[in-house]
Amino acid sequence: MRRATRAITGLYDAALGPLGITVAQFSLLRNVQWLSEPHLSALAAATGIERSAIGRNLRLLAAAGLVRMDAGADRREKLVRLTPEGAAMIDQAIPLWQRVQDTMEHGLGREGRTQLFALLAVIEQLATGGESGTRR
Repeated sequence: MRRATRAITGLYDAALGPLGITVAQFSLLRNVQWLSEPHLSALAAATGIERSAIGRNLRLLAAAGLVRMDAGADRREKLVRLTPEGAAMIDQAIPLWQRVQDTMEHGLGREGRTQLFALLAVIEQLATGGESGTRR
C-alpha cells in the first residue's frame, strides 16, 4: 500500500512540480477554497491531516504568498485565507492534476475504479476505526 501511495503521489507531484507545489499543498489549497476561510482545526478535520502537519504546510504556502493566516475571533485560532495568487495557482494546477487523474481512471477502467473506491472505503474505515467521510 505504501509503495502504491508513493508512486501515485509521485505522479501528481511530477505533474504539479513546474508550478512549485506538491499534491499535498494543492489539496490544502483546494480545501481552503472549498471551506472558505477555515480555521486550522476545521481544515485538519476536513482533510484528516494532523493540525501540526497542516500548520507546517500552510507556513510554506503563506511564504509563497498563496494563503494568509490571520487571527480569528478567538485569537488562539488562525483563519486561513486564499490569496488571489493562491486562487490563480489552483486555476493553473487543476488541468495538470486532472491529466493525472484521467490517466489513472482510464487505466483502471470502470470496473477497476468501482473496485478501488470500494476497497479505499474499507481501508479508510479500518484506519480510522470506523470514522469516514473526510474530504481529500
